[in-house]
Amino acid sequence: MSSRNRLNIQVVSHGLTCLDGVVAAATVAHFNPGNRVTPIFVTNSDADRVLQELRLAAGAQNEIWITDLSWRCEATAFHLNRLAGAGARIYWIDHHRSAISRADAPEFRVEFAGKVLSEEFSAARLTYDYLRRRRRHLGKSANGSDFFRIVELADDYDRWVHRLPDSSKWALAVQILGSQESYRSIVRLRRAALSPKLAAAAKAGEAAIRLSLERAQATLVKQPLADGLTLLAACCVGYSSEVAFELYRSRS
Repeated sequence: MSSRNRLNIQVVSHGLTCLDGVVAAATVAHFNPGNRVTPIFVTNSDADRVLQELRLAAGAQNEIWITDLSWRCEATAFHLNRLAGAGARIYWIDHHRSAISRADAPEFRVEFAGKVLSEEFSAARLTYDYLRRRRRHLGKSANGSDFFRIVELADDYDRWVHRLPDSSKWALAVQILGSQESYRSIVRLRRAALSPKLAAAAKAGEAAIRLSLERAQATLVKQPLADGLTLLAACCVGYSSEVAFELYRSRS
C-alpha cells in the first residue's frame, strides 16, 4: 500500500483498563493492516474533551472510530461534524443501554459514515462483525479468523456470560497492564493465546483478586430484607465486581 493511499485512523475507545474497549480498538487495527492506527483510551467523564480535541492529519484520508463509548455535549457533535465536513469518515459502535436510549439526542446528530448501536453483543464483537461485513461488501476476504477468538473472549467477559473459562484471565491482564500496553500486546498476537507479558499480568491479577476476596469474606455482613432478599456488604481491596460475582456464585 502506497503512503498516499494509507488511511490515518484514530480509534477513541472506552476505558483505561477495559478488555472490551481494548479489543474493539485492536479489531479496527486488525482489519487495517498497513494503515496507521492510533488508539486513544478514555473514561466516560473524559469522552467529550478528548473527542473535541481530535484533529485530522493533513494530506491524508482520515477515519475516526468511536467504540464502546458515548458522549454528552452538543459541542462534541458540532466538532465531529466539522471533521466530517473536512473529509473524515466517522464510525460509532456502542452496546451500552445508556447510549442506545439517547440515540436520537442532539449530541449524537453527527454525519456518521457508519453506526452500530446494539445490546446484542459487546463493542468488540459489534466492531468485528461490522468490519467483516464491510470487507465482504467490498469483495475482500476476511482477515484472519483466529482473531475472532479474542473477540469472543472480550464479549464473554464484558457481558458476564462466563462461558469461556479464559476470558477472566484476559480481562485481568488488561486491568493490570492498562489499555495502551495491553493493546500493543494484543495487536501483535498471531493466535488467541496470552503472550508471556499478558499471562504474567493475568497471574498477578488473580493473586490480587484472591487477596480482595479473602478480605471480603472476612468482613462479610448479611442483612435479611423484608422482601425475602438478603443484602451482603463487605470490604474488598479493589476488583469489586469480580468479588461480588464470586460472593453471589458461592450462594447460588
